[in-house]
Amino acid sequence: MSWRFTPRNRRPANGKQRMQRRRLTLERLEDRRVLATYTVNTDGTEGLGSVDGSCDSDPATPGNQCTFNAAVALASFQDSITFSIATVNLGSNSPNINSSINIDGGGGVQINGDIRIFADDSSVRNLTIAGDVLLFNSSNATISDNEFIQGGIFFERDSSGNHILNNRVTGDVGISTSLYVAHNNEIKGNTVTGGGGIFLREGDGNFIENNVVLGSNGNAITLGRRTVGNVIQGNSVGVDPSTNQIVAIAGNGLSISGMGHTIVGNTIGNSQVGIELTSDAANGLIGGGHTVQKNFIGTNSDETLDLGNRFGIGISGDANTIGGPAAADGNAIAYNDFGGVVL
Repeated sequence: MSWRFTPRNRRPANGKQRMQRRRLTLERLEDRRVLATYTVNTDGTEGLGSVDGSCDSDPATPGNQCTFNAAVALASFQDSITFSIATVNLGSNSPNINSSINIDGGGGVQINGDIRIFADDSSVRNLTIAGDVLLFNSSNATISDNEFIQGGIFFERDSSGNHILNNRVTGDVGISTSLYVAHNNEIKGNTVTGGGGIFLREGDGNFIENNVVLGSNGNAITLGRRTVGNVIQGNSVGVDPSTNQIVAIAGNGLSISGMGHTIVGNTIGNSQVGIELTSDAANGLIGGGHTVQKNFIGTNSDETLDLGNRFGIGISGDANTIGGPAAADGNAIAYNDFGGVVL
């Protein structure tokens, strides 16, 4: 930020010239910092950049040897990191990302190791990742168009307002909170195959929308007992809507605890219970107040496929709304083995 001081002259009302008195005024100048792009061209975790600000983890060798760790150390607000190599091996030496930076793999780079984000307004795009992306107290981060071949995405320490978009997660984690609260995050357009599905332990105001969850080892989508007011909309569970490929879920389609969730327009099949609404009365946590409308449970949106679950909807807790006053609010429940709605 820059400032300019401007003197002002004053003339007395009688027009006579006398010693001028000056008052300095302060005017803010626009920030003209040029954003930098650091290109990672060297594998490894060595170095913190060079003294002249260039990304060079080995100044003794001619040319710049820019590692991922050196680029992260040098990058500051809204700088970018790109890659000219195909593989980055971080192992256990993953750096902490403490500045709001943009990391873009361009679709041809694999990072072996974790990416730990502590800053707001960061982005990670177009990478293949054998590890986790972990969000620590971050907000407005964008994690998009990545392929996770191991690990997945974790919300840590009250992360809020982040955007998890169009990722393909085939690792063992899925998309999950750990022991912390997630607020107002957008989880949209992701494909999660195997692993833990989508799991929010605690939080409110999150949108889980238009995701595909196939072959989860447990439940496909889980909202824990301390979740409130989340929206699950337009997801496809147990079947790929683009190909009608069926990949069964080991647990339930949607396992819903907490209070006041909206569950609308989902297709859920090939699971134990399509939608299970639960409470935890033994621990004083009474779930309920959910709205369940316009879902396809055991069949697809055309109602032409047999995607039967063992049970359609299982209900406990209070004040749940299944369907609604208009015909269009109803759920299509078909082909389930042992019952459509179980109380």
